[in-house]
Amino acid sequence: MNIEQFEQQIQEVYEYADRLFHQGQSPDLRSAELLADSFEELRTATEELNAALEELQQQNEELDQARRQIEAERSRYAELFEFAPDGYVVTSADGTIQEVNQMAAKLLGVDKRFLVGKPLSVYISESDRLTFRHRLNRLKLGEIDRVQEWEMQLQPRQQQPITVAISVSTDSSTETAHTLRWILRDIQARKQAEAQLQRIQLENLRLQEANKLKAQFLTVMSHEFRTPLNAIIGFSRLLMRQLQMGTPADMIDRIHRNGLHLLAMISDMLDLSQMETGSLRLHLEAVNVVELVQTTAAELRGMADQKQLFLDVHIDLDNPIAINDSTRLRQILVNLIINAVKFTDRGGVTVRLRQAGDDELVLSVQDTGIGIEPQYREQIFTAFQQGDQAINRRHSGTGMGLAVTRSLVQIMQGKLSLTSELGNGSTFTVKLPRCVKAVEAESAPLPSVLR
Repeated sequence: MNIEQFEQQIQEVYEYADRLFHQGQSPDLRSAELLADSFEELRTATEELNAALEELQQQNEELDQARRQIEAERSRYAELFEFAPDGYVVTSADGTIQEVNQMAAKLLGVDKRFLVGKPLSVYISESDRLTFRHRLNRLKLGEIDRVQEWEMQLQPRQQQPITVAISVSTDSSTETAHTLRWILRDIQARKQAEAQLQRIQLENLRLQEANKLKAQFLTVMSHEFRTPLNAIIGFSRLLMRQLQMGTPADMIDRIHRNGLHLLAMISDMLDLSQMETGSLRLHLEAVNVVELVQTTAAELRGMADQKQLFLDVHIDLDNPIAINDSTRLRQILVNLIINAVKFTDRGGVTVRLRQAGDDELVLSVQDTGIGIEPQYREQIFTAFQQGDQAINRRHSGTGMGLAVTRSLVQIMQGKLSLTSELGNGSTFTVKLPRCVKAVEAESAPLPSVLR
């Protein structure tokens, strides 16, 4: 029974009682029998009224219980909203903040009472603000009704930007949204974990590549060591047999050159090992760079002659004295000349030494060889890596020379650059300070591929 029905029943009882009263006043209706019937009807109506009243009270109790349950649910919802681990924001269709919870206020870096009435867009990083407004407009126009896990940068007040995942849905009573409900989830820790995982994966790939390079290096070195050793042993045996006929100069020259080649490879390996640990030191002294270049080129001219190549030297230098490590400077020049001769079949190699201003020397080694393809021009400076493997197998080599050379140039506070044209040769240019500073003459550790 509802309130209207109860009120109607009361009204009927009042009307019936009024009729009885008027009937009791009438002279022709004063008989006892008629009054008894009338009061009996009134008693019945009263009982029905009492029954209706009890039913109404029961309904009121049920309504009160339902109200308490609703209030408890509302309180529970308010607590869940307020103390949720994610940020919750309610905005109007244009993005004006209407309600926020504690986590949202924390993420935005502003007290809750100062957020209401502010545009949510002002707390979005400038780099993402245009995208945010575009999607907000689509939500407002009803083109979309929700966006899930939308990564964006928040810009809290007086704090560093943080990465959040935004989910938003519309609460619509018409075709146009009038309320937007936002969830802001801090994924900074997750992004850092993902970045750490990516670094680990890259490190694993690097280690796998290092193991691959190590295996290739051991294969190449086994061949490279055997070649000069076999020559040294073979020519030594021939030399011993022919001692009675005089000293064969050509055999001694070959033994000498193969010994130097073997020594150079071993030296490169030791140098790489020292560079990896950062323990390589320069022994600085006054060096006559003109004499060093001319002597080194003369020592290597036999290698060029053997391939019928020219090896020319051009020097334009007023002051020949520089402060550097003569052994390491010679090592740079030897590596560059040997590399140029190795990959040149016609023409030759030109070594130039000049000065650039008062404080810089420029040493270049130019060849007329096969040149280097663009995709290999950085790779050739990495230890044990060379260019086109098919070409390198024909010319042999360990892949250590240029890596050692660039590292030595860096230790000397210089720069090594390369220009090349496929089929028309290459030019390696070294720029060095005339006076290398002792305080900076230590090598930085290199990524390990030997360990």
